[in-house]
Amino acid sequence: MRLKEIPSKLLYLYFFIPLSIGCFINYSFNEDIWYMLKYGEIILNKGFIHTDILSMHSNFHLVIQQGFTNVIFYFIYSNFQQYGLFLLLELFIILYLILFYKISYLLTNNKLYSIITSIVSTSLLEFFLSPRAQIFTYLFVLITIYILESFYKNNQTNLIYFLPLVSLLHINLHGALWISLFIFMFPFLIQLFLDRNKNIWKLLVILFLMFLVGFLNPYTYELVFFPLLSYSSFINSFITELFPITINNNIGKIFYFLLGAIILFYIYNKKKKLEIRHLLLLYGTIFMTLINIRNFAFFILGSIYPIMSYIKKSYIKVRSGGSVYLNLVYVFLILVCLFFSIEMNSFRLVSIAKKSGDYLLDHYSDSSIVLYSEFNFGSYLEYIGYHPYIDTRAEVFLKKANHKEDIFLEFSDVLNGKIDFDKFIDKYQFTHFVVYNNSYIGRYLKSNSSFKPVFCDKNIIIYESILYKQ
Repeated sequence: MRLKEIPSKLLYLYFFIPLSIGCFINYSFNEDIWYMLKYGEIILNKGFIHTDILSMHSNFHLVIQQGFTNVIFYFIYSNFQQYGLFLLLELFIILYLILFYKISYLLTNNKLYSIITSIVSTSLLEFFLSPRAQIFTYLFVLITIYILESFYKNNQTNLIYFLPLVSLLHINLHGALWISLFIFMFPFLIQLFLDRNKNIWKLLVILFLMFLVGFLNPYTYELVFFPLLSYSSFINSFITELFPITINNNIGKIFYFLLGAIILFYIYNKKKKLEIRHLLLLYGTIFMTLINIRNFAFFILGSIYPIMSYIKKSYIKVRSGGSVYLNLVYVFLILVCLFFSIEMNSFRLVSIAKKSGDYLLDHYSDSSIVLYSEFNFGSYLEYIGYHPYIDTRAEVFLKKANHKEDIFLEFSDVLNGKIDFDKFIDKYQFTHFVVYNNSYIGRYLKSNSSFKPVFCDKNIIIYESILYKQ
């Protein structure tokens, strides 16, 4: 078959596919952003705190597991509002594109294959992007993979000395998923061990240094062991992204389709030996994804990039060169993508509790009320200055983490109507409630004459208690 030739510079136009998707995709914004912004403000004004001051439970022990990310987001939002956060996501899309390309090119030495890998991987990863600390985790995992592939394939030992720095940055920007760096290093260690490669000792020393520098954070060992000290499987049934992946939802359908395509690809190219590290990355990220939906992003990071290195033959030849005017076209297209990203996403960073929060601000000061709110409303109410019963920081309300009381267990009973509402309300002497109209507590308040509705926004209602007043 005759090879077709494509100018190399023209190929880079395809990078604008994921950039364009980034303009129009409905980023998975959630209410977490509001407590993160509040944390950022607190850290800048008071430093890192060790006791919760956001909720009404002011005596709870606290570990802020993405402290410096909160500061970055707060600085951007304070100066550029939501537009700055959307531009930040576009910047990370560009960084992911570059890193996926560099990793794939390292393995294939083929620009076309590398661009295809970069486009597919980044486009899929975009469905998990939002202004949350995960964007840094994905970046650091990709950097780690690039360094380790360079170390294994080209024996570039100098690059591995940057891994402790990656570890230091990661734990301070997203401590909860700091362990992911070590998980992605494991397949490379196994490969070196099986190959009897003497460089394994260098990597083991680097791994030890990466672990040690992890203690250089505002919470020392508590952040290093954060998943063990703070998380509980109990909250998994309440957080959507922690649900097991199933074929019944769209993410599950995409995952199983992609997994099937990868398996068929390797079967078709079975004559070429599959490297142990790539096989372990595939198996490991499959297992992680089956545990919960959020880990599908790690499947994208670790299972797609090796594929093109196993293709038998290229039928398209890439020649160097191309019009110099293409550089101007690239700049123009980047500006267009950034413009549309702002225009298409500017309305999305609005809390579902905004109107309820506006009503509270107009009628009550924080000191004049004791506030119950549903799980999804609390973070925004904290952002505007109130101290509600609970918010979206699920682990903070576990006794395992706060060392005081299992508020999340109590809340789950409220959520499922398994609690005596009279005793619950009397315990805290709530004066106001921001609730869903059709929730168990919402229906209770509606049927009880001791509580009167003072505000309604679609299915969110604010009740005022006649029994307790500040």
